[in-house]
Amino acid sequence: MLDNPKVSVIMSVYNGEKYLKEALESILSQIFADFEFIIINDGSTDKSYEILKSYKDRRMEIINQEHMGLTKSLNKAIELARGEYIARMDADDISLPTRLEKQVDIIMSSSNVGLVGSWYEIIDELGRELVKVKVPCDFDCLRKYMLYENNPICHGSVMLERGLFRQVGGYREVFQYAQEYDLWLRLMEICDFKIIEEYLYRLRMSLRSISMISGGEQRRCSLGARRCALLRKRGLSEEQELKRLLQRRRSCSKDKRGLRSRPFYVVRQSLRCSMIGYFLLAEGDAKLARKKFLKAIKHYPFNKSAIFYLLVSFFPFNMVKLLKGIISKLVAESLIRIRAW
Repeated sequence: MLDNPKVSVIMSVYNGEKYLKEALESILSQIFADFEFIIINDGSTDKSYEILKSYKDRRMEIINQEHMGLTKSLNKAIELARGEYIARMDADDISLPTRLEKQVDIIMSSSNVGLVGSWYEIIDELGRELVKVKVPCDFDCLRKYMLYENNPICHGSVMLERGLFRQVGGYREVFQYAQEYDLWLRLMEICDFKIIEEYLYRLRMSLRSISMISGGEQRRCSLGARRCALLRKRGLSEEQELKRLLQRRRSCSKDKRGLRSRPFYVVRQSLRCSMIGYFLLAEGDAKLARKKFLKAIKHYPFNKSAIFYLLVSFFPFNMVKLLKGIISKLVAESLIRIRAW
């Protein structure tokens, strides 16, 4: 354990054994080495904790706890952090070797910059590139986009000042999802953001991560974060919006059927099924992939990607590889549409 690290890298792990070693190695092999690595094992029931304990790097600090959820785990990790800057990392993603070095250089040399992100790649379960994501680099454009559209910044790719994080109150636990979006919007009110125009992070889109996407709750939290930001911008109180968000969260947890009646839920479910089908097809399981594509079409008959994938699933596997470029383009479109919904 380092005495006075410049950076605290924080990670929360929940049943992430499959890609955990790759994620850990990508941080431990960073060119910039003046960091502590705080990892919360959030009640994992797989071999995640055993994998973590197998590492003897003195920069690592492992906390084992009962399952609390991502928001509470991240707040706990940052409370323990001693670094001047906080870098996020997710347990199934990959940071490129120069990520921390370049982010530290920028955040230390720019007095008005409180958060540094980067462009990133989306990869599949086997580490193959699906799409490159270029986050808007102009701060004014980025701020307007986030205030009125959506959050384009990858959560695990950022570095921010610990003092500013505490100044705005950290992650708010009322946001079960989109907690980082709410945080970014509050940080934007007191500091600038800088996006590095390089691909320094690889975001993994796996079967597990897709199945965990909660359409209605994710969308509700994102809308709530934007409403709160707009209320603050107009000098109005956000308390009623936060209370309404909490009440809706509780009511939806009691009755999931309320979410299913919404039109956007049907479309999102269709997109999700087609994405899962793609990964199954890429791994050679055409039979199970067809079931997912058919389910996607049943949800939403106008899902062109699902129809295309269904036809491709009847081709020999070698031919599927030749169509990788076309498939990746459709995957990119699906990812963008899923984020929008």
